[in-house]
Amino acid sequence: MSNEATTRNHLDDRYNTQLGVRKVIAAQYAFSSSSITLLSVGIFLASFIFAFDQGTNSYMTNAAFNEIGHSRAQLAVLAASSIINATGKPFFGKLLNVVGRPESLSITMLCMSIGYFISAASPTIIGLSVGRCLWQLGNSGFQIALQVVIADVTNLRYRGLFSAIAGSGWQFILFYFAGKIVNKALSPHGVGWRGVFCIEAIFFVPAILPIILILFRAQNKANKDGQINVRETKVPLQEKCYNFCSDIDIVGLYFLLGWLVYIFLPIVLTGQSSMEWDGSTLPLMVIVGVTVIFPSFIYWESHNAVHPILPLRFLLNRTIISTCIINLCDFISFSLSFNTLTQFIYVATDYNDASALYLTSTQNLCLSFFAIAFGLLVSIYQMKWKTPVVIALLVRMLG
Repeated sequence: MSNEATTRNHLDDRYNTQLGVRKVIAAQYAFSSSSITLLSVGIFLASFIFAFDQGTNSYMTNAAFNEIGHSRAQLAVLAASSIINATGKPFFGKLLNVVGRPESLSITMLCMSIGYFISAASPTIIGLSVGRCLWQLGNSGFQIALQVVIADVTNLRYRGLFSAIAGSGWQFILFYFAGKIVNKALSPHGVGWRGVFCIEAIFFVPAILPIILILFRAQNKANKDGQINVRETKVPLQEKCYNFCSDIDIVGLYFLLGWLVYIFLPIVLTGQSSMEWDGSTLPLMVIVGVTVIFPSFIYWESHNAVHPILPLRFLLNRTIISTCIINLCDFISFSLSFNTLTQFIYVATDYNDASALYLTSTQNLCLSFFAIAFGLLVSIYQMKWKTPVVIALLVRMLG
């Protein structure tokens, strides 16, 4: 083993760096220029199928719920999947650091594919809901994993540009073709929503698998060169499970999930069931979420968690807190508006599927354009973020 690797491993032991982070640090030394090129191509190909899925999923889901005959239950299922989306990102963010990048990407790929297969094969609302939630778990994990992999292979100056291109660049092409595909698939002689779900479930594997294989190859090469310090001490299975739960902060994730459930489910369930705001159940859920679960989450993260998903130093950083609040408000507004808008257009208008999809896709198209434009400006002029964020928030409120 080289002196450099020995020194690096010593630092890993000193700071108790998690295994997934040690793997990616060592893999960066094993990347060649051709590996970086192939990885970049793989990222853009994976982002294509991901963008296509995002562009067609909402209308295929609407068609599925309407065909099965439980359109009123759709908002409740979408609320549950939105909560899974919110908690899945910190879970996979921790998992990326604990087990590694390619391992986590493999889990996201399986979740999305299996979720779509379950949805396509299910004749009942229960199976469709389970498949939708499983797909959403993999979807949220893939979003964060793709951004982390991009961050691993780019510097800070160009990271925003590459992230915007990979995440949004395909929208300009798919904006037109997705509507045509949806219209054709849902026509009387089309494959239907079940066929589209099956096709996308199959396409996820060849789209994501190249990234996984490239990352595994780099990790194996680094491991053979002795650059990954894997602690070989044998521990009982019970201790391994405890250490894993501690590494991913399972208690913190539980509190976060509970807080989101107690805050957002009452909002969505109002009018969807026999429960109303003039009763006691829904207001009590919100009160418990705000006054009990959220303070418990903050206390656990700041005092008890060994590897917190929200470290205390983040809670004391005004920049990070303000960014989190902005993203939280954005998540709430998007989740409450986009899902209901899609269902409203689908039910209350006489648009065909293509025209309705074009209308609901205008927001994503604008987001894609300005994300790439701002990423380009930052990479060229190295702009500070505060002024553009304030201007963007004012424009959004005006809209």
